[in-house]
Amino acid sequence: MKMNDGDEQALWEKLERLVLQWRGLDADSAAARMSLNFAMTETLLTLFPQPEALDALGAFWERDLDKYDPEKGSFRAFVTSRLKLRRKDLEYEDFGARRQTVEEDGERRQRRFGAVSLDAPAGEDRSGTWGDLQQDAAAGDLQADLDTEARARELIALILTLPRRLTGQAKNPLRINYYRMFFTDSMVDALHTVGAEPYRARERDLFDAMKVPFLDFFMAGICRTAREILACDLKDYGRMVPGRPMEPPTQPLPNDVYMQYLNREEGMAIRSASTITNQRTAYYAFLKENLC
Repeated sequence: MKMNDGDEQALWEKLERLVLQWRGLDADSAAARMSLNFAMTETLLTLFPQPEALDALGAFWERDLDKYDPEKGSFRAFVTSRLKLRRKDLEYEDFGARRQTVEEDGERRQRRFGAVSLDAPAGEDRSGTWGDLQQDAAAGDLQADLDTEARARELIALILTLPRRLTGQAKNPLRINYYRMFFTDSMVDALHTVGAEPYRARERDLFDAMKVPFLDFFMAGICRTAREILACDLKDYGRMVPGRPMEPPTQPLPNDVYMQYLNREEGMAIRSASTITNQRTAYYAFLKENLC
């Protein structure tokens, strides 16, 4: 049974308190640390009860928990954004690839290295390949993948044909610009959630439909393939909008990220977040009307 919003909020507040207590313990507080570990684990498992979340939670506990800094934002935002990345890391690690931070052109970026060839022997008797294992693992979700892929093709085609699809006063460059930005935001969120497979066949069209300068504005690294988006975090909110927390923002991106991009990069003078809200509402109505 899905918990109600009030119960969920109470659990997040409890977890926030537990984490702050846990961070305040010194090396001599082993018993207290163990007690808090149990309480934090129990709360996380209540918030993320899906069986497929267990491995990602384990990876988060091992790799990320010590990195949390409450001065940079809430633990809820931290764990939610990190779990998305850990799920994808685990998928890649199943096939021999790991994420590493590298220096490129004076910037720190995330890249994957050491991928095992899909033709490499695998399985207990080494008679199969990594590709066979990947195919077997995906077989149970085949229909869902096909549905997702069909919807991805439909959405990409819709955005690519915006000048023909929009009518009346809506048929103008400003509206098209907003719609491509909203599309770019949603595609990054989708890639981090479901992976690259549904978009692989239309990757070139995907990037043609995206507002690439906006993608560069909110991603932590330069991404020109779906795989690169999967391997990359969003920029910290505070790097894009002064005064905001130094943690990845939620998606859809907050209105002030759009305002900062449009005002700073495209020379607009948007003063009210309602401008973005109104355009976003029109975009959702457009999708509802034009997607099957």
